[in-house]
Amino acid sequence: MNNDSTTKVWFLTGIDYNRHSKKMRFRTWGFYMHGLDAVRSVVCNRGNMHETSYEWLVLEQIGEGIHNYHDEVQIFFEWNHDREEWVELDQMPDIIRKELGGMNTQFALIG
Repeated sequence: MNNDSTTKVWFLTGIDYNRHSKKMRFRTWGFYMHGLDAVRSVVCNRGNMHETSYEWLVLEQIGEGIHNYHDEVQIFFEWNHDREEWVELDQMPDIIRKELGGMNTQFALIG
């Protein structure tokens, strides 16, 4: 099957890093068929995702199939306690990149 013909879905995953135990935890919150709906869910904080202590969210567009490569579309957000909202980041947070050893991954599939 040609990758271009597969269905692509936007997954939303929460990421947290415990600095004491040096362990990461992930939770895939859900998925959307359209990117705009996925972004709106973050902006509106649908489901009060901040209340479960996740520091970051990542939106990923992943194609149909087993271990299908995503299109390098990952949008990271960080919870801003002062403004009480998710703020979009320019890139993957350094602590996550370091803990993953620089490896690129599909967070939705490990969440």
